[in-house]
Amino acid sequence: MAGWPDLQAFLGHLESQEELRRVRVEVDHALEITEIATRVVREEGPALVFERVRGSPYPLAINIFGSRRRIEMALGREPGAIGEELAGLVERLNPPSLRALWSAKGTLRRMLLMRTVGVRKASCQEVEEAPDLDRLPALTCWPGDGGRFVTFPLVLT
Repeated sequence: MAGWPDLQAFLGHLESQEELRRVRVEVDHALEITEIATRVVREEGPALVFERVRGSPYPLAINIFGSRRRIEMALGREPGAIGEELAGLVERLNPPSLRALWSAKGTLRRMLLMRTVGVRKASCQEVEEAPDLDRLPALTCWPGDGGRFVTFPLVLT
């Protein structure tokens, strides 16, 4: 399946496919999570969800796109197939014509469905409190780092 409704659904799928492990013991955001994740990546292991990050009320998912198989699960197919489809679309639409548009209608429809959708009310807006970035499970990755960093936030956006 591609087009996951939310991160929880995708994580549940990864877990059902034995591509995700939950770490239920408390871990520290300063160096410890990075050390564990680095070892798991080197062993080509699963994605991880750290359920108890010291100093944060939030769990932390890491390495969810860390293998070709997990990327294919997220996209619903091989990334190369998507690139080939887009390259083929450009070729079919050049020069532009009604016939070319008609022959590409399936791809164009899927592209239109990928757009962002605005909503007036969302569950993320239900909690109203002053923002406190220190509560996020941001990592200190390496000794000597200048502080905690939010890493790769654009992967999901």
